[in-house]
Amino acid sequence: MKPRISTRLGAASVLAHHAAAAAAHPRVAILFRAIDALKTFDIIFVMTQGGPPTPPRRSISLLFNQAFSYFNMGYASSMAVALFALVLGASLLLIKVRRSTTW
Repeated sequence: MKPRISTRLGAASVLAHHAAAAAAHPRVAILFRAIDALKTFDIIFVMTQGGPPTPPRRSISLLFNQAFSYFNMGYASSMAVALFALVLGASLLLIKVRRSTTW
């Protein structure tokens, strides 16, 4: 027996409601934005060919330069591990906040 289209649309409506409620919560929005801010390397690199030559750089572009311009692979790997730990911590915090929040 095939499910009816209205049943599928009802389930999609419920999922869309939960997604909208999750995005509307301020703590969740802040955490999403923090994780997204760490993923801006590609935009900056493409638009500025590596970023500004002066010190106010993003940590990701510094990591890229250490690895591929200066060939400091050890330093770049430790930066990558630290960045991974930061994103993992923010992600785990986001999961905890989303589970504890009642909709």
